Amino acid sequence: MNLPERNEKIFAMRETGAKYGEIAKAFDISKASVRQIYLKLKEIKDNYDSYTLLKKLLSRRVQIILIEYFGSEDILENPQMIDSGQSFLLK
Repeated sequence: MNLPERNEKIFAMRETGAKYGEIAKAFDISKASVRQIYLKLKEIKDNYDSYTLLKKLLSRRVQIILIEYFGSEDILENPQMIDSGQSFLLK
C-alpha cells in the first residue's frame, strides 16, 4: 500500500469513529502522526473547492518552493507573475 492509499484509509477510519490510538496501532505509527494525517486531509477535503488551480495541481513541496522564490503566497493566486520567457530556476 502506498502512502496516499494509507492516508485515505486513516482518514476513513477516523471519519467512521475510530480513535487515534486504534488507527495508530493498525498502521504501526504514532497517534500524533495519525492526527496530523487526518487533519491535513480534512483541511484539503473541506477547502478543495476554494483552492486556486495551482494549489490543486501542484504538490505542497512545489508550492513552498514557488512561495520562497517569489517571496509571497500571491504566486499561487496569480500565476501570471511567473515570466514564461525566463527560467526562474536559473536566477
